[in-house]
Amino acid sequence: MVRKKKEAVEERPASAWRFEISIFKEYWGETPEMEAKCFEFDWKCVQLPKFQTSSLNEVKEESRKMYPFLRKVYRRLAATNIKSDLFGIEWNEIRTFVVGDLKILDKKLKTDEIDRLFIAVNAVMADEQDSNTNNPETNKSKALIRYEFLEFMVRLAIKKYVEYGPLESEAEAIKSLHA
Repeated sequence: MVRKKKEAVEERPASAWRFEISIFKEYWGETPEMEAKCFEFDWKCVQLPKFQTSSLNEVKEESRKMYPFLRKVYRRLAATNIKSDLFGIEWNEIRTFVVGDLKILDKKLKTDEIDRLFIAVNAVMADEQDSNTNNPETNKSKALIRYEFLEFMVRLAIKKYVEYGPLESEAEAIKSLHA
């Protein structure tokens, strides 16, 4: 069989890259309004224990201050999860982040506590199976999605600085974690 000779393809003249004609033209970009909306959604989804000394509103406001940092960390850690098409942070990335980046483990707060926090935050209760936030298509059982990461970090701050540490206020614990 004889191959046919390819016809010459005319080259398009090069033009400068512009956002408006790029594949990113539909991208919304991050704005303070969008971040506030994300925080409110995530806050509605978290399941936190009752606080001993701080009000829910005080904890929420300190969490709101920490949220821009948490979203950036979440994006970085979740992007390393190449085993799935769902965005989430798996256990080994959480452990590496807490031990290697935060460096908050000590004689009282050990890695097994981090593991238990991960399991507690990631657990899907039977009565929540049908809820939108615990849909298996959008919430993997072996990875933390964004609101679970927020809950994990709030619980970690309380465990480190209130249960095992020098602080008495949960709101102060969150402030200490992101200070």
